[in-house]
Amino acid sequence: MSERKERICYISTYLNHHNKPLCDVLYELMGDHFSYIATSNIGEMRKNMGFSQMNADYLIDYANSVDKSSIQTIIDNAEVVLIGASESICLIRNRLTNGKLTFRT
Repeated sequence: MSERKERICYISTYLNHHNKPLCDVLYELMGDHFSYIATSNIGEMRKNMGFSQMNADYLIDYANSVDKSSIQTIIDNAEVVLIGASESICLIRNRLTNGKLTFRT
């Protein structure tokens, strides 16, 4: 994975119809300085409810990545992180320790 210079990083479970509109606008405004990090796969219950895998240029698939350290670097170095999934709290531990701007959504 090449080095990225995110200014805004959104971390949550998987990209869905609830958060995609916001992410689309952030990507439109920020371009490659925005990323959405998906920390899990869609569960069967959600699939049965009609949720499906979404794709986007800004999507980074942490759940299935073999290079989690590069993704952690993106999180650690982003100017701002938005985090929505409670199970992902360990991913922002370094940010919180270092007093970096982090918002829980």
